[in-house]
Amino acid sequence: MGSRGPKPFISIRVYTLRAAMSSRPDPYGRDATHPLQIPLKGWRQVAQRVWTESIRDNFFVIAAGCAFFTLFAIFPVLSGLISFYGLISNPATLELRFPLIGLVLPQQAYEMVVEQAKRLFDVSSSTLGWSLAVSIGLALWSVTASTYAIFCALNIAYEETERRSMLRFYLRAFVFGVAGIFGGVVALLAVVYVPVVFALAGHPADFELLVGVARWPVLAIMALVLFACFYRYGPSRRSAQWRWVVPGSVFATVVWLIASAGFSLYVSNFADYDKVYGSLGAAIVLMFWLYLTFYIFLFGAEINAELELQTAQDTTVGAPKPVGERDAFVAEHVSGGPKGHMRPVSLTASDPDAVGPEKTRR
Repeated sequence: MGSRGPKPFISIRVYTLRAAMSSRPDPYGRDATHPLQIPLKGWRQVAQRVWTESIRDNFFVIAAGCAFFTLFAIFPVLSGLISFYGLISNPATLELRFPLIGLVLPQQAYEMVVEQAKRLFDVSSSTLGWSLAVSIGLALWSVTASTYAIFCALNIAYEETERRSMLRFYLRAFVFGVAGIFGGVVALLAVVYVPVVFALAGHPADFELLVGVARWPVLAIMALVLFACFYRYGPSRRSAQWRWVVPGSVFATVVWLIASAGFSLYVSNFADYDKVYGSLGAAIVLMFWLYLTFYIFLFGAEINAELELQTAQDTTVGAPKPVGERDAFVAEHVSGGPKGHMRPVSLTASDPDAVGPEKTRR
């Protein structure tokens, strides 16, 4: 789908030669094989480039696009899950589990999702089979489109052009979509049957205690795993080692949980979107929450990209490869050093003149 991008700098080869002649650790972390080995001076450069690149890459626009496609996918997925639930249990009993859905959703967005689900409850049992088939088809298509948008956004954060074949690209997006729906089905089965198990064991109250104690840690772990998988397998490049996707994943998870709780508190106590947007208020709240989610998600991706760019060592999977064979822009280049706030030119750079004098290529 494109060329392999610009070639590595002379500077990365010069640094490698100098590092081989010196036993002292690099003060900027250019010899780091793990993010924790990057000293404070290097982290300052990473933070400066992350902020600059988030503006230059127009994250506020890209996050809005991802939010739109995800909003477009939510209700087909919800319809599919409820139709599946109707085949294994009484659909009306799912309403009792709705509080579990509202852990991070703002109140108005949560109420809109509940209202839509209640409408789906009205589907008669005779049409649930056909409803399930149609809903799963729509869910797969819409989730794949959402995943496509996320992959494109990650390519921008990692300074990559799309080089995967059409088949490979859409197959990976489809796999992510199926995995997401499968995760929803597993979560739904857990919501249905775990309370039954506790009740049969004679400890129904323990389930409520378990939900109250474990809901936030479980949600954090699920978000962490999801973010890390997207950061590792989403961009069009040789996959990064897990250690180089963990920092951005941890950052995105923690900030997302705090931002979601803060936004829910704000919407519930201070804002009244219904007065401004009328009947669209709940949809606007949900859309803005998704926008915050993807902005934080892209910020985490940029942190990972800049950390890889800080070191001259190979950050990709497999045996260490020389410069020119790593098949990843941020692994082929290095920005750490006395001018660590400067960045190499990439094919996705929107402002090449702002990159600095080190844009000379091999």
